[in-house]
Amino acid sequence: MLFVPLLVGIAALVAALAIWFGVIGQRKRRQRAAAVAASHGLTYVGNDPYRMVQTLGFGLFEPGSAKKVSNLMRGPRPDGGEVRAFEYQYTINSGNDSAATYWFSCGLTSLPAPVPHLVIEPESILRGLREVLGLLDQQFESEEFNRRWKVRCDDPRFASAAVSPTVMEFLLDDTVSRVRFELRGPWLLFSVKRDAPEFLPTAISWAEALRTRLPAVVWSLYGPTPPPPPASPPLPPPMRPPL
Repeated sequence: MLFVPLLVGIAALVAALAIWFGVIGQRKRRQRAAAVAASHGLTYVGNDPYRMVQTLGFGLFEPGSAKKVSNLMRGPRPDGGEVRAFEYQYTINSGNDSAATYWFSCGLTSLPAPVPHLVIEPESILRGLREVLGLLDQQFESEEFNRRWKVRCDDPRFASAAVSPTVMEFLLDDTVSRVRFELRGPWLLFSVKRDAPEFLPTAISWAEALRTRLPAVVWSLYGPTPPPPPASPPLPPPMRPPL
């Protein structure tokens, strides 16, 4: 009988140590993110005073519970736009007291005009089944692109204009994988499985890489024409395997 209190005490000690190490780890991660923001000329905000999860309407923010934005940093673009980077997490409860938490590194950049909701994400292994059932998402001229990427949009005309040959070439580059892009309203969101805090400025670069490749015809349909991007926008720094 003496073993029962001992086991309870050990379990309580282990739980307390896990919480303590978790708090210390989060504090160190915040310190690293703040240092990264300062070194890149960004303002470290921390949590989310903009209530992005509630107000921006991105699909990434829909599933799960315990949704949290952390290590938010922001700054201006030379053309007057705004960029942000942050980490995001949510939890899926699957019953029987089991739950899974998912973490992401995200980059956000503003657009010159509101646009329809467009999602570009890696194609799943279920493509073959959906093809048999006639349930494929919007298709494009490049069969390789159709095999590798899934495109969903509220307005097919906008998707056809936005996913231009230049955008497809960018997305078919070997350095672009396991990432997700989403446009909605006046924002473009990049997300990938969470990496180190030092990756957050690169997340902005990935969002900007797609924004600067959107064709001018998009803005002739949906808003003012922005300044032309560089003739050949550079690819962002390559991604390391997420931590």
